Amino acid sequence: MGMNPAAAAGAAGHTTWATQNGQRVVWPLEPGAYEMGAEVGASKHAVVREARCSELKNQPVCIKIINLESLGDEKEVERLHAQTKLLSNMAHENVIKYHCSFVCKHELWIVMEYAACGSCELLMRDPRGGPPRPLREQHIATVLGAVVRGVEYLHTREHVHRDIKAANILVHADGRATIGDFACSRSLMETDGRTDPKTYVGTLQWMAPEVLEQTGRYDMQADIWSIGPRPARSLSDCAAVPWSRSVRC
Repeated sequence: MGMNPAAAAGAAGHTTWATQNGQRVVWPLEPGAYEMGAEVGASKHAVVREARCSELKNQPVCIKIINLESLGDEKEVERLHAQTKLLSNMAHENVIKYHCSFVCKHELWIVMEYAACGSCELLMRDPRGGPPRPLREQHIATVLGAVVRGVEYLHTREHVHRDIKAANILVHADGRATIGDFACSRSLMETDGRTDPKTYVGTLQWMAPEVLEQTGRYDMQADIWSIGPRPARSLSDCAAVPWSRSVRC
């Protein structure tokens, strides 16, 4: 049974400002303001597309379009609300910038900044269909340094990402790396500072032992594990890359 789109209205309607010629401009909350481009990602409930905002001089953006009718229960809507609320309050050069979100018929549109170079996982992909190619050591150091700064910022705001991985590390045209995809994120301010062990989310190759074992509640240290030695190996050792699919139990 599909979720009533009206139930997701609380997850939409947020907007931030863009700057043009030194003046602040509001991001539009209507689909007609965006010229859609190629699909750059997809999941069970959503697709991610490149786009341009015609009302802001064709500024490039990335839009995550979530099919609300495919959601199974109110918990999924609550996760969406938490995700958009979290993104709308983030402001750091190493965290993907949120522009706005709105509901269109049975879809929730989340408009974010565009990362021209794509994800680290995409950069490692062989265009000829061969095995993934490792990143260079200096690039790994630069990317992980940016991720550390982004995660530090999230943690100072009492948020745990829970799914740091190559597919969620985005690289921009200026060489800046940002953390994206907050679908698994959780605010520790809503609990007592630790996450319910039954919320088994993340990506196996990048997942902390305490999350895998489900023997106790875990906290921000799970993110620290995800940017430690094993992720560095994942970016440099092609054998680690196929383990890139998120799981949720």
